[in-house]
Amino acid sequence: MRIANAPCSWGILEFESTALAPSPVQVLDEIAATGYEGTELGDWGFFATDPRQLAEDLERRHLALAGAFVDVALTDPAAHATGEATAVKIARVLAGAVRLTASGKATAVRRPPSRKATVVRRSFSGGGSLPRRRKPDTTQERSERGSIETSERRSIETNESRPMIVLSDATARVPERTARAGRITPDEGLTPAQWDVVAAGAERIASAVRKSTGLRTAFHHHCATYVETPGEIDALMQRTSSDVLGLCLDSGHATFGGGDPVMLVDRYRDRIWHVHFKDCSRAIAGRARAEAWDYVTAVRHGLFCELGRGQVDFGRIRDRLRAHGYDGWIVVEQDVLPSMGTPAASAERNRHFLAGLGL
Repeated sequence: MRIANAPCSWGILEFESTALAPSPVQVLDEIAATGYEGTELGDWGFFATDPRQLAEDLERRHLALAGAFVDVALTDPAAHATGEATAVKIARVLAGAVRLTASGKATAVRRPPSRKATVVRRSFSGGGSLPRRRKPDTTQERSERGSIETSERRSIETNESRPMIVLSDATARVPERTARAGRITPDEGLTPAQWDVVAAGAERIASAVRKSTGLRTAFHHHCATYVETPGEIDALMQRTSSDVLGLCLDSGHATFGGGDPVMLVDRYRDRIWHVHFKDCSRAIAGRARAEAWDYVTAVRHGLFCELGRGQVDFGRIRDRLRAHGYDGWIVVEQDVLPSMGTPAASAERNRHFLAGLGL
């Protein structure tokens, strides 16, 4: 299992303005500096969308692409075609960047060496190791060392290491679901006919992505959408093919949505193609339910806390993932709103926490 982080941990969220967010350069530098092997793409346009530029930006920091989040209003059949086009567009960027890195052609981008501050990259194995200081590679240094080793290229080309399209229903765009996140009851769910529409849209998008790029799609259950609760996750999984659509297990959304992430690992073990490690504050979740906060308010109050400070049992999730042979990405996500908290410090503490779990 490889450990990544994502721009949402720095406040880059699909339902929130990024006006107060840090720059993409800062986010990439800090993901690398705090010991992660990869990143998700984040909101479209935050990181580079040209495959060659994206590959170069990642390679010079020794980061890999773990995936990209795509949310679509799946209950609306009229949105499926646009959703498909968006997912395929993003998947082509991911696939193109990975192909360039694997072939050693990412270094073809020519630019002056970075004059930014030295990046401190921490390497973690078990309890972790001492940090070592290094600057992002210049073009000359990359040319001297070549691209990546043959074994690493082969690893990139496996299903476990290739980036994933992480598909979700539209997040925080339906007022009723946003207002009731964390408190959804069965009578607030979709009808069987509506579920059929959602399933058809998800399969259509996943099939198009696979046909166009060879990449797989995992569905992300998400609070403030129509696929939040354990029953809603099951309704979608039962209506979709395991050959076409996998599941992105998100421990924080599963917990706030009323589920048990350990149970979800066991129930959908063969369909879990991607994992998000997110904690959920018991105290904030309790207040959100008691005071009827909407989803964004709960996030603003720190619903998704640093790993190990909430109610998610990551050790048990790790054990069950290993028992079922999971060997893909674990992406740390500590969703915050722009300008909230201290993302780099939190990312480092989260990485240390996982190192303590042997990850």
